[in-house]
Amino acid sequence: MKRARLAVALLGAAFAQACGGEATPPSARASTTVVETTPSARTTTSDAATPLPSIPSTTPTVEAVPTQEPGLPAELQRLPAVSADGAKIAVLATYSDGARGDPKSELLVLDTRTDRALSKVVVDDPKAFDEAYAAARPGRLGEAAKALHGETWIPLVKLSTAPDPSAPQGTIVPTPLLASNARAVIQFVEPTLTITFDAKTALRREQRGWSDIPRKGCKECDVCPAARALLDSAAIDESKRVVLLVVRYWSGSETCWERDESYHAVSF
Repeated sequence: MKRARLAVALLGAAFAQACGGEATPPSARASTTVVETTPSARTTTSDAATPLPSIPSTTPTVEAVPTQEPGLPAELQRLPAVSADGAKIAVLATYSDGARGDPKSELLVLDTRTDRALSKVVVDDPKAFDEAYAAARPGRLGEAAKALHGETWIPLVKLSTAPDPSAPQGTIVPTPLLASNARAVIQFVEPTLTITFDAKTALRREQRGWSDIPRKGCKECDVCPAARALLDSAAIDESKRVVLLVVRYWSGSETCWERDESYHAVSF
């Protein structure tokens, strides 16, 4: 038996030598990868030490966007909202404050029949802003929250917005927006507001009070022309048939500041 094993080994060695290889058994061979760099230099690395390639994820990263300001009282987190009887809409209105862009906001309670402000609580006044005023902001938010007590408030549902396909395209003037969901379509082409509900015209009327007016200009101009009024966003309560509309203003001028946004409650 020993003579047979020796003969097999000798034949294997002779075969390997004849083929130009080595008689090293597979279990004794080192696992290596040879990477050619230049004709005169080679780098040899072990398979075990070679890191796996990094495969980028094909899933897009979606950032969590907070729907409400951190630290906002619970009563204000539900805004905009309509009262249980449908007569009032409450909203924490924020404004762009012209070219300054300082914090400017207030709690508004609007009459859904007349669009008049029934009450206001100033939260951020840009004219009064300093460190002490900023530090007292939680107290002003608390006062705004208290102004909502005594009523049951039902949050409104925000409508989607998209460019109005019926408006002229390709101009430097911003394209008016349509606000809509499965049942409602709201169109504001200054000065006409149109609300379509369940495929029927529920309201169409002129809202000339929403339009801007020419006003005294700055040092560089005598008079600032009226800015164009455009629908910015909308929210609805379908059962009570009320909407909250936000209108913004565009002048196209670098010297004439646009007026702040306006908030409107409409029943249909």
